[in-house]
This record gives sequence, structure tokens and C-alpha cells, in this order.
Amino acid sequence: MMENPASAASPGRTPLSAFVSALLVIAAARALRVGLKAWLNVEAFALPALLRFWVWYVLAFACIVVAIAGPPRLLLEPAQRLADVLARAVGRLPPSVRRALAFCNRYAPIVVVLVIVARRFVARYGVDYFGTDGLLFSQFAVDSLLEGKNPYSLSMADAFTRYAADPAFGTYRIDGTLVTELSYPALSVLAFLPQRLLGVPNIDLTSLVVLAVVFVWLVARSPAHLRWFPVAMLWAQWDLVSFSAGGVFDILWVLPLLGSMAFFARGRLVFAGALFGLACGVKQTPWFVAPFLVLWLALESKDTRTWVMRLMRSGGAAAAAFIVVNAPFMVSDLSGWLRGVLVPVAGGAPLVEIGTGPIMANIAGVTHLPKVFFSLLMACACALIALAYTLWFSRLKWLAFTAPMIVLWFNYRSLQNYYIFLLPVAFFGLLLQTDDVASETRRFRAKRPATVFAIACVVCIGMLASAGAWLAPRTTLAAHAEIRGLRDPEGLGRVSEVDVQLTNDGTTAITPTFGIVHSRHQTPVHWTVATGPEILAAGAQALYTLAAPIPTATVPYRASMHLRIYDRGTERRTAIVLKRVLSDPPPLIANPRYRRWSVSHDVGARVPFLWTARLPAQLPKGAASFEETEDGMRISVSGQTSRVEPGRLAVAGIEQQLDGAIERLHVDATPGTTIDGAKPIDGQPLTGLELVVPRYCLAVVFAAQSAITVEDAQLRDQTCRIVALPASAGTRLALDVPLREVVGTEFFARFEGRHKPKLRLFAAIASDGRAAAASVTFHDVHAAARHPSEDARN
Repeated sequence: MMENPASAASPGRTPLSAFVSALLVIAAARALRVGLKAWLNVEAFALPALLRFWVWYVLAFACIVVAIAGPPRLLLEPAQRLADVLARAVGRLPPSVRRALAFCNRYAPIVVVLVIVARRFVARYGVDYFGTDGLLFSQFAVDSLLEGKNPYSLSMADAFTRYAADPAFGTYRIDGTLVTELSYPALSVLAFLPQRLLGVPNIDLTSLVVLAVVFVWLVARSPAHLRWFPVAMLWAQWDLVSFSAGGVFDILWVLPLLGSMAFFARGRLVFAGALFGLACGVKQTPWFVAPFLVLWLALESKDTRTWVMRLMRSGGAAAAAFIVVNAPFMVSDLSGWLRGVLVPVAGGAPLVEIGTGPIMANIAGVTHLPKVFFSLLMACACALIALAYTLWFSRLKWLAFTAPMIVLWFNYRSLQNYYIFLLPVAFFGLLLQTDDVASETRRFRAKRPATVFAIACVVCIGMLASAGAWLAPRTTLAAHAEIRGLRDPEGLGRVSEVDVQLTNDGTTAITPTFGIVHSRHQTPVHWTVATGPEILAAGAQALYTLAAPIPTATVPYRASMHLRIYDRGTERRTAIVLKRVLSDPPPLIANPRYRRWSVSHDVGARVPFLWTARLPAQLPKGAASFEETEDGMRISVSGQTSRVEPGRLAVAGIEQQLDGAIERLHVDATPGTTIDGAKPIDGQPLTGLELVVPRYCLAVVFAAQSAITVEDAQLRDQTCRIVALPASAGTRLALDVPLREVVGTEFFARFEGRHKPKLRLFAAIASDGRAAAASVTFHDVHAAARHPSEDARN
């Protein structure tokens, strides 16, 4: 008779302890969210700044371990007192109220989950946006597959041009090249086929559907006292929703992994193995669960023969399921399939370092260790977790499915999605905890497990210290560099050109490549060499001018910057760390001439970098467009104005939060349409710009008149003062507008308070029941002078 692997001795899991453990999982979810925010807002490349977000990740992992092992009495006693108070309070309620609460508790969490996901589904429907190269490659692979091509035999480089995707989302190697192989197993393609065949746009909607299924399942499987915890998880870790809607499709492997856990708990190892194989067929993250499942089976088997038999059943089913979905691609091009699925270890230059784990010490320039050190660090972490798992198996057995969360944090690539999508897995593990006591099993036992584990930690630390001391000199490039210039020719408030003087101190020539990372965007990017020799001879010196290849690589004035210079294709490097790039105040309006563009998450199209797209809510998607011109940017909006609510405008435009009020405004634009007079609510198209704070707006519009006029109006429940500039359609105008003088000091003071004004450039149409269109081309809009208080503050 086959044993049930979940029937081993486990600590008593009372409803109260399960409730406290679930709270710890929610605490871990929130800690991971706070840790990510701290990582995204690192002020300076220094060890104290790294510690401030590392502590949140350590806290999150500790909460997960304690939740699975069972909460200590220190947490249970106050929870029991609170539970008693709540039970007495509920007991005093009328029976009808208690029945209503029970009904609400049963069905309301499911409704809330569906509403949360449905809102994001509707917002993303029809918006083609690839937030990751993984989703971009999946889209390209699905389309190629439908054309009869094996995507593993194709270069994914064409995907960036075919779908107008932003290369900022690409995966870079340390030699500056992009990964152009389909980098995941076949289910990362096949899972999207149904949506593609149905003709539904934006394939990451599949991820949102699966997310809803996962969380509805968690709610349905939860006992009454835990049914709101999946909803709480979505609140505490909103990235589960935003990542799934933004190109990260890890949720696709979470669903089969949860199914595998359910069958594993019931002892149905063949079904559990098959579903585990399907999870491994989506991405590589679940692969790290396998060693712990092997340990679980070994520790719960009475003898080696039983262990081998059970391992063959589950492992054979997993391998079979994995091979079945991948077989057509493997048969067609085995080398291409292997090269793609094993991208991190398939040869070529190593991938760039990125992550929230210890690798940030390298990215920040605190350490300079090669990739192999972090691989060793991850191996040591895996070994220590496996040892702890063995020593305290009866308490930690469901950690098997969540352990990759901790292991991968130590990798040289440790991204947020590696952790957060294991949170539903951790919660489901709590639901599968049992109070059964197993029959006698073959377990490893140690008289002093804590001592054994401590000794192992000391050994690993010593080994890592020795490896670090031996490896660090081997990554040193015999060269030194000096930054000679930092420039911002486009007025971004960010450095986009750097002059570097490099001296080759070695005895052989080098081919330098220049990677720059800054504290506001921790993805290293290799900058383009605009001037400077490709090969630098031994003992030679040269001045290199570098240009940022993508907008997100440009460095904010007050950010830290880490410049690393590699000998192409190797990990030998020299480095410079600047704690602050520039102390100068940035321009009040960034990117005023719209020279840099990036893909907007909101509209799925390119818009000027550092500007946010604003779409007309009353009109269908596609009614607005943002076009790059030779010397500016054109905004257009058109549609049936009967859709527009009377007395309101359908506004399309771009906007930017400012650090202070604009004293004088320089406007260089060509209106495509103008209005007669200053009042916009008369069925006429409207173009111009405005400053907005809560309850007030200051609009500058283009009007077919001979002099500047000023009018007051109520727009969008705001009190607005409208300045109409003399203009005619198709004629370029350039002038300075002294805003304070024109609108009056009293009204202008509204924009100098604690609320930072928002600058919006727009084209709009009003309701008149007919089709209408408006357009305007902006060439340059910048602050002609700062307000004195702004200068004083800077």
C-alpha cells in the first residue's frame, strides 16, 4: 500500500495556530513589498543603504519559515486572548446576523478577488504592452509557431522591432549584447496559444485569468477563519496583480504547482509528479523545488527501496509531463531548445547582475566579485536550508515548495518575481498541514541539531570568505579610469553623456566596454561608445565619450552612479563609484523638447520619456495618439463628442509632476486647431497646456484672436483661469508668458503651496454631439525662469 507523504508527524495545527501562521505569511508579503520599494529608492550606493532594504527581505523569509514551522507560544497566547474576546462578541449577536456574516464570509472573498482582477483585466484589455522581454518573446514565439516555425530556432531580436517594444525591458549580458533566445520551456509559449487563437489582444490577459483562478481556489480551499487571507495577500503584495498584468507570467507555473501539492498531500505521487513537471515546463523557478521533494520522500520512506520506488513514480511522471510538452521543439532543434532553456549557463558572456539580494553589494560597488562566487553562495544557502530541512523535518516539510524563495535570493540574479509568486504556495502549504501522526519512518536524527546547523554555517562562511579572497583579484582589470565630464544636452535632468579617460596599465591590449548602473534604476546597461578607440593597446591612454542607449539608463543628477569597465566578454573590470552625479538643480521641466521616448504602460505606445500619458476616459481606446516629429511631439484626439458628458472635455495629453511653480513659461508650438475666444466649453476643439493642483487649474490655450485674454471657468470640478494666446492653425508660435503677471499674484499663489503642480500638455474636444478632432505640435515648453523660492530652496 502506498504511503501518504503528508502523513508524517507534524506539530499540531490548531485553527488558532493556522490563523497566526497565515498572518505571518501576510506579514512576509508586505515585507517583500516594502523591501522592493526601498530597493527602488536607494539613495546612495553605500552599505547602510543596502542594509535598509535587505532587512525587509530577511524579515520576510523569517516570517515564512516561522509560519510553516508553527508560530511560537509567544504569539499564540495573545492571539488566543483576542480570539476569546471576538468569540464572545460574535456569540452575543442575533442568530440572523451571525448567519448573514457566515454567508458573507463564505462568498464575499471570492467576489472581491474577481473584482480586483477584473478591474485590471478591463484596464489592460486592448493595450499592447510588453513589460518584460519574457512576454515579448512569448508573443513572438506564439506568432512564429502559428506560422509553422520553431521559435527555439529563431532569433528573438526581431521581436523588438516587430512589436515596437522598449529595449529597456531586455535582458543584457556583460558585453552589452541582448539575450535573443527564447529563454523558457515550451509552456511559456503554449499557455498563450488559446488566447491567441481566440483573437484576444494583449496575451498577458491569460496571466490575469490564471491569477483569478489561483486566488479563487485558495479562498475556496480555506477554512472559514482563513477565507479573507488570500484577499489580504493581494492587498499586502499588490505586485502579484501588477506583475501579472505587466508581462511577468510566473503565475502560470503557480497553478500546476498548487495542484501538485494537493495531490502530494493525498499521496497520489503520479498525479503530483505530472503536475510538477508541467510547472517546470513554464519557467525554471520550480526546478529548485525538486531537491527538497527528493529529501521529503527520502525522510518519509522506511527504507531505500521504498524511497527509490516512490522517487521513480513521482520523478518519472514529472519527467514525462515535462518532455511531452517540450518534445516537438526538442525533436525539431535540440541544440536550440537547450541553448534557450539554459540561457544563464548555455555559454556566451554572463548575464548582467541584478537583484535585491547580496548581489546588490556588487551592483553598488561595495564588492567586486565574479558570478561564480554568487553561484557558490547560492549553493551554500541551498545546502544549509536542506540541512535545516533534514534536522527539523517534522516542522518544516511544507517548506519544500517554498524554499526556492530563500535560495534564489542569494543568486547573482535575484528578481522580485522569484519570491512573491511563492507566497500563494506558502499559504496553500499551511492549508495542507495535518495533525496526523505517521507510523515509524526512516528519518535522519541528530542529538543536537542546533549545534550541527551552527557548525555547518561556520564552515560555509569560512569557505565563502576564502573563495571571495581568492576570486576577487582575478576579476581585476589592469586599468584605471577617470570621469572627465558629465552632460545633459537634452535637458532631462539626467546625465546622458559621460566622458571617461581610460588608461591600460596591463601588458596586453583590451577591448573596453562600459556598463553604468545608477541608484534609481539598478539594471546595469552598457553605454554606447560615441568616440574612442575600440581596442586600447597596452600602456595606452584614451578619452571615451559614452552615450546612454536607452532613456532609463540616463542618470538623475542626484543619484549615485557605478561605472564598470570590462574587457569585452570577460568579468575582469575596473570601476568608479560616484555618490552623487551632479549637485546642480535639475531643470524644472524635464525633457522639454521630447528628444527621448519610452513605452507607456498606460497606453501601450511610445510617449516622451519622463512624461505620463493621459487618455480621454469618455472616448474609446485609440482615440488619442502621440507622435514623434522631427522637432517635437504631436498630440491628437478625435471621436464622437456625443460620448462626452456635457460641460466637460475629453482630454488627451502628457503630464509631468513639477518640483515648484513656473514663474515664466516659454511656449514653442504649432496648433493644429484653435478656438474662437477663451471659453472652451462651446463644442470647439481645444489645445494648449495647463498647471493643475487640487481644485485649481491654470490653462494656457491657443485661440483665434488678436490679443491675450484671461477668462475664468469651471472645468472638471476645478476653478480655472484660462489664458488665451493669439494663434492660428498651422502657424508656429514661440513666446514667453509671464504667468504671475498675467493671472495675478493672488491666483498664482495657489500653485506655490504644499501641493506640487502638474504640468499637462493637451488636446481636447468638448461635447456638441458631432465628430470632432483636435491636434497640436509642441516643439519646446520650458520654464523661462524659476520662482525665487525655488532658487532659494535649491
